[in-house]
Amino acid sequence: MKTMPSSVEDARAFLAAGRIALVGLSRNEKDFSRMVLRELVRRGHDVVPVHPEMKEAEGRRCYARIQ
Repeated sequence: MKTMPSSVEDARAFLAAGRIALVGLSRNEKDFSRMVLRELVRRGHDVVPVHPEMKEAEGRRCYARIQ
C-alpha cells in the first residue's frame, strides 16, 4: 500500500514551483499576507502579488488578476 505524502513533503513540492501567485494580498503592511510575501521573497522565491486595486507591494508589481 502506498502511503500519503506528509504535509512537509506537500509544502516542499509547492515551494519548488517556479513562480508563486499570492492572491488576496492585504494593503496593510503588518498583515500576515504581507509577512508571507516578504518571507517568500527573502528565501528566494519568485512571488507575484495579486490584488485588484494595488499597483505594487513590497517593491514588486502587483497584478489585478492571475490571468
